[in-house]
Amino acid sequence: MKRELKIEVANHVVGLNIDEERHPSFIKDVLGAYNMFISGAEPTISVDVELTGDAPPEYFPSSRLIFENNTIAIEDDCLLGSLDLKKKRGRIKLNPVNPLYPLGTFLRNVYTFLVVLEDKGVALHAVGVLEEEEAHVFIGPSTAGKSTVASLSPGKVILSDDLILAKKVNGEFKVFPTPAWGDRQTGPRRNRPYRIKNLFKLIKDKTVYLEKFSPAYALANIFTVPHIPAELIPEDELLTTFSELLSAVPCYGMHFLPEPSFWRHIEGLKPEIEFSKRES
Repeated sequence: MKRELKIEVANHVVGLNIDEERHPSFIKDVLGAYNMFISGAEPTISVDVELTGDAPPEYFPSSRLIFENNTIAIEDDCLLGSLDLKKKRGRIKLNPVNPLYPLGTFLRNVYTFLVVLEDKGVALHAVGVLEEEEAHVFIGPSTAGKSTVASLSPGKVILSDDLILAKKVNGEFKVFPTPAWGDRQTGPRRNRPYRIKNLFKLIKDKTVYLEKFSPAYALANIFTVPHIPAELIPEDELLTTFSELLSAVPCYGMHFLPEPSFWRHIEGLKPEIEFSKRES
């Protein structure tokens, strides 16, 4: 008998259909890992989940996404999955050795598709840090220092140190917490949107200062194409979304060292005032 677990991220509910008799411990693990995101709302997407040795037993150097006939096929770390975007149905095979990890990989892709394709939002390779119920978002590729920023923010709430989903809510761009998909989340979070206070492009440097970006300069430095088949999203449409975001939210280059003095500079920011270079 299948049990449906309803998981809500960024206001999208995905129903996972798992065989309760065959996989009771896996259901328990999913409920534990996604506790904050369990929902009572009706799913917009239904996914049949199977634990089987047919799924790849090893990790891939990079995921494979193929789009054909309204269906995205996903082949990644210990998983084989598909999602029919028109019928709103999917299927995923997970290798049973460590199924929570590939399940997270699959859901991470699904929610990215939903936010970017349906909501005209963005998926940012970033760390989100809450301060007084508003989010500072620190953007950068791998090795840019996102995990360093998270570790140097004791006592603050970390929404994620890898993936940030942002979209408009009542006309204003907001960010949403995500499950622990291979990164860290700490502190009291709620499954709701948070206002974005500032965006920071991480720049490792020998001194610490903030450099105010114009919207055009911010776009040149921050615009990225999400991991989505190119057939699904026109680049000019995505460019428009980023332009709207970067025109609405103050954006800075954050030159920093691996120590917490950058927070002094962030706390010294005043809304809508150009910030001049200051060395620590």
